[in-house]
Order: sequence, then C-alpha cells, then structure tokens
Amino acid sequence: MTILEYALKYAKKGWYVFPCREKGGDVYTDKNGKEKTTKEKSPYLSTGFKESSIDEKQIINWWKKFPNALIGVSCGDSGLFVIDIDTKNGRDGMNNFHKLGINTEDALHSITPSGGMHVVFKSSIGRSTTNVLQGIDTRGIGGYFIVPPSRLDDGRRYIATDDWDRDPPEISEELLKRINVAKHRKGYSTKIGGLEESSEETILKARVALE
Repeated sequence: MTILEYALKYAKKGWYVFPCREKGGDVYTDKNGKEKTTKEKSPYLSTGFKESSIDEKQIINWWKKFPNALIGVSCGDSGLFVIDIDTKNGRDGMNNFHKLGINTEDALHSITPSGGMHVVFKSSIGRSTTNVLQGIDTRGIGGYFIVPPSRLDDGRRYIATDDWDRDPPEISEELLKRINVAKHRKGYSTKIGGLEESSEETILKARVALE
C-alpha cells in the first residue's frame, strides 16, 4: 500500500489526517518578516492539524502535492488520546512510564523513529501535555501525532507493533488517574500542547542545545 492509501484508510476509520514534513531544513519568512527553518514532523499546512480532514478528495489532493508526507492525525478531532514516550536526548521515558504501573495491553502501539513509543487509546476529554524531564507526553485535545507506516526522509519509520486495523479501547478512569500522577512530578507542564513550560524544561532544552 502507498502512504496515500494508508492515509485514506485512517480517514475511513474516522481519524482526521493531514500531511506532515518528512524532512526539515526549508527556510521561509513568517508573517512578522522573520526567517525560520521548517522542522521534520511539522505540518505542511499553515493551519496545522486544525485543517485535518476525513474527506477523500481533500486527502488525495494533499498527497498529490506532498507524496512522501508523513500522516499526521489530529487527536481531538479523532477522539484519540496518545501517550508519547520519549527516549531521545538521554531521557528514560520507557522506564519512567513502566514505574506508573499502567497496563496498555489492549491499546494500539507503535515504535517511533527515535526509539520511543506511541500508545493509543480513545478519549474525548484527554488533553495534550508535555513532560520534558520525565519523557512522558500526552497527545489529545490540542495535539497530533504521526501514525505508521510514515517514513522520515532518512529512512526511519513509525512501526506498528500490533493490529492497527482494529479500534483502540476507551481509556479507563484508572489509567487517567495514573497519568495524572505524572503531572505532579518534576518537569510536567499541563498547558495545552506544552506551549508553556516550566523553568526546569527551559534549562534542560538550553543544556541539550549547548551540548
């Protein structure tokens, strides 16, 4: 199957999709006249996930224009809640997540290009949050994630580790409570999309950039 066929398949499930960049590096001028550089995994569309769609004609037009685009999915529009476990830049998200004692056996799972993991559930209330230090983020209302078998320009892929033809289960109240425990740990931001960060996050980002 082509990446377009996968995008259409997700749309038929009721997942709102949109194209994301398979590589970064393009320089552009923003509305304030400042030069910026695009990042891989960022939306091709100027309105980002807000323009996501399940319309077949729209999706076909997008992938005709961006044939190698990653498949982004708007979590809020699709009724999904994703636990994003991060392992890059020295973070131990996997171990920190296991310490929460959460059983995700029935969820959908995929391995990310950096070696992390996406754990996918249904939810109409889960919101996007960021925890740089713990390496455990969530994607819900106000966020999006990349789905398999999207491939970055350097060949790294998002790999499904179970049957993504089935629907993910509804997230339980108990699981949400356990996730809520992480919100009180050092480095956690409850701002939608992680747009605002704690001082610890800012310091860590600066340290990583300097290194």
